[in-house]
Amino acid sequence: MTDTESESTIDTDRASTDDQRTASSTGEDGLIGEDATYYLYWGAFTTLLLLALLSTVRFYLSASNAIGIWVAPDFVPVFQAVFNLAVVLGCGVGLSLLVRRMGE
Repeated sequence: MTDTESESTIDTDRASTDDQRTASSTGEDGLIGEDATYYLYWGAFTTLLLLALLSTVRFYLSASNAIGIWVAPDFVPVFQAVFNLAVVLGCGVGLSLLVRRMGE
């Protein structure tokens, strides 16, 4: 009986100490702790998003050039149209999934 009483008091003391540390570490005077991490994550996300966008544009242009080089000149417009259609359909699927998740 004394074991459970002492364990519950220790757990309560730890919880109140953790709450006090959290309250004292987040101040109103600037970025501290979790705030800095939050902005760091968003900065990394933005950087990676811009790199992905740049890579996507460069891939699209390179694929268009490859079609122009590898395909006979008579068939280039057909292959370009099919490639563009595939890109548009892929974007449509991605956007619809994104909108569904945002709506949940």
